Amino acid sequence: MRFYYSKSLFFGSILGLYYGEKRLPFPIQYVPKNGEVGNIMFDLSIVNSIIYDLTKFSNSLSKSK
Repeated sequence: MRFYYSKSLFFGSILGLYYGEKRLPFPIQYVPKNGEVGNIMFDLSIVNSIIYDLTKFSNSLSKSK
């Protein structure tokens, strides 16, 4: 049980460092409205950023061989 939480903390800290380094917005945002209930917006730009970084990394590995 303790190993599960240590994996989660490690993965969460790595993801937090990635967010901070890329200066990406938090994926869930609440946009308030005047006199009404606001909207919840999901920003999944981190998915595009991760895919771009992984393809760039894999291309650099294939060029070095």
